[in-house]
Amino acid sequence: MTSRGIKVCFASAVVLAALTFLGRDPLWGEKATEKQNHVVRIEGMAFSPKTLRIAAGDSVTWVNNDIMMHAVKSSEPGNEWQSRDLQPHESWTRVVEKGGPYVCPYHPMMTAEIVTR
Repeated sequence: MTSRGIKVCFASAVVLAALTFLGRDPLWGEKATEKQNHVVRIEGMAFSPKTLRIAAGDSVTWVNNDIMMHAVKSSEPGNEWQSRDLQPHESWTRVVEKGGPYVCPYHPMMTAEIVTR
């Protein structure tokens, strides 16, 4: 490895160590230690965002801004969970330890995914 390559590697290691020390996850950007609540909006027969990246243990709130009833159900075997029925303007929150795909059981074309780290 050249002298320049060693300097670049060292500088990268210092930056990653500093970000970690400051409580930031360098790959995800948000604080690594604080639990957060994330919002998924249901409108126009779709979940938004389609892919949600969160830390394990964070909570997710689904808000039904659509004109009809929906629900949220995991579609991954071994990771079963389901919300109650959500009428327009209702919401439901759960703590997510393990991510995976989910669907509206009443409208199977409505799919999305939670990715946990």
